[in-house]
Amino acid sequence: MSVNTPAREKIRAIFEWHRRWFKAPDFNGCIFIKASEEFGDSVPAFTAIMRSHKTAIQDLVRRCLSEMGAREIEKHTALIFICIEGLTIHANMFKTDDFTDRVMNTVLALVQ
Repeated sequence: MSVNTPAREKIRAIFEWHRRWFKAPDFNGCIFIKASEEFGDSVPAFTAIMRSHKTAIQDLVRRCLSEMGAREIEKHTALIFICIEGLTIHANMFKTDDFTDRVMNTVLALVQ
């Protein structure tokens, strides 16, 4: 993404990136979600890496929303992040059913 890309398009691009990942032949879900389920907090080094990655995604979304001048940035950051996480799990379970457009369009309509 270019620094000149409008913020709303950056949010759309985050969803589009995930859609491409979901359709990749080697997509098997999120390693961080799987590691979290497998290890929980039992291996602090793993936990730190998992949380760092997920926090970075939230920070990216938060910056885009801030650039948009969106209201309720924290609320919408959480909504978008959880939608992406849910899409990731859904895409791994149901390989042929893509909800990305429906979720992305709904989220973009809600974010003002």
